[in-house]
Amino acid sequence: MAADPQTGLISMAEIARLAGQSRSTVGNWKKRNDDFPKERGSNQRGPLYDRNEMLDWLRNTGRLTAEDQADKLVWQAMEALRGALGVGPAADLLLVLLGVKVAAERQSPEVWQEVVREPGTRTLGRAVHDLLPFVSELFVPPAEGADEGLCRALALLGSVDTGRAGDVAVLDGIVQVMMMIREFGNAAAEYVSPWTLRQLMVRLAEPRGTVYDPAAGFCQLLVDAAASSTDRVELYAQDVNRRTWEVGTLNFFLRGIEADYRLGDTFAADAFPGLLADIVLTNPPFGLHIPVLEQLQNDPRWVFGEPGPRDSNAAWIQHCLHHLAPRGSAFVVLPNSALFEGGRGGRVRQRVIKAGLLDAVVALPAGLFLTTNIPTALFVFEKDRVNRGGQSSPGPVLMFDASGLGEKHGRSETYLPEDALKRVTDTYRAWRARGHVPSDPQAAVVEFEVIAENNFVVDPRRYVAGTLVTTSETQLLEQRRRVLRSLVDAIGACSAADAALLQDFGGEQ
Repeated sequence: MAADPQTGLISMAEIARLAGQSRSTVGNWKKRNDDFPKERGSNQRGPLYDRNEMLDWLRNTGRLTAEDQADKLVWQAMEALRGALGVGPAADLLLVLLGVKVAAERQSPEVWQEVVREPGTRTLGRAVHDLLPFVSELFVPPAEGADEGLCRALALLGSVDTGRAGDVAVLDGIVQVMMMIREFGNAAAEYVSPWTLRQLMVRLAEPRGTVYDPAAGFCQLLVDAAASSTDRVELYAQDVNRRTWEVGTLNFFLRGIEADYRLGDTFAADAFPGLLADIVLTNPPFGLHIPVLEQLQNDPRWVFGEPGPRDSNAAWIQHCLHHLAPRGSAFVVLPNSALFEGGRGGRVRQRVIKAGLLDAVVALPAGLFLTTNIPTALFVFEKDRVNRGGQSSPGPVLMFDASGLGEKHGRSETYLPEDALKRVTDTYRAWRARGHVPSDPQAAVVEFEVIAENNFVVDPRRYVAGTLVTTSETQLLEQRRRVLRSLVDAIGACSAADAALLQDFGGEQ
């Protein structure tokens, strides 16, 4: 979790993030170092520490990087602004200020100097208009009484070198402010996938060529994809929310990443109707009622069946498949209902599996998302499975049950630790390369016939070791018939034995 902006306190998990270490390592520091900062509070997740005290201790003991020192400046600027503005508006303004600074240094350094010299609403508004014309909802001019905090924030940002296309250390710090502050949203969590989930998706996808996210939010998933690729990738994205689009656009801009990010309804007004992507990465909103789907009969995307307004899982799956290149792969996070739902959604799932497009399913731990405990799964679709390793279509599907591999920050916030990420990634790569799975008890390769016999339910927990790895519904019914026959035979044998005993004792009861 990020620091609590109301108190300036941070958790053990955030200390671990700052130091680039595990929580257990930070716990060992606490036990072994008498000068480790004192606890300054607690919440349901555990003890809290003063952020500045902890940063000083980390820096003085050589455990703080240049990135973290920039991060401290960001938080000091946040503190300067939030008193007069409140947490959410302060975070918005801070992001815009950094955008103005980076844009000015790239284009017109004198504009930033003017903003610092005359930190008023008019000067700042003109700079935003000239340098960041796409920002309208995100930038709200500071009210009277915010001048002192604004001057302090400008001075702090002015002390940071945002050259080199915007110092990534500083930019990551400010993005953390925007994306993790609780007041901005539990809100923000709707538009940013959890860090470890993004790591899993990017590692599995190994982004290349054209990468597309049809529900991009703040675009952090695509930012991670660009950062992980050794080659240049072309990024395409769309989102329906204006303010979210502005944050995502700034996210790309600050990092110097080129991307085609469009504002609009992905279903009603697909911004890229002809796009065929090598990789689709997306974590769309869960369980939305989408009325516009009723108006999209005969849409070319609905190859496997027209989804109704409540069939968002089926709609997202088909939209992603529609935008896949002939050898493309899609990595889509959906709620667990997509694993087993009936109705139109179930029929779409069945047809997609019959077409041989489902490559793998990973059951994820509950509690990964800050705003919901809805269990989720990662679906992997591949367009060219038939030509990979001589597989037949429809071929087998890799199932991995990672639902029990999560660890907790405190009592509620769950993440996938590095060893879990490695297990899933190694298993999937072996599956793609050789068509088999290492001896991991959480993994199974399930044949099409078994999936069909299980009514096309694709919940990995049904198939991994200890459940129905090789036992289909038909086989279970046959086992039940055998048991019933044995029971009838046993009852008959008991009756015969009783009759024999009665005969031995002269027929007396």
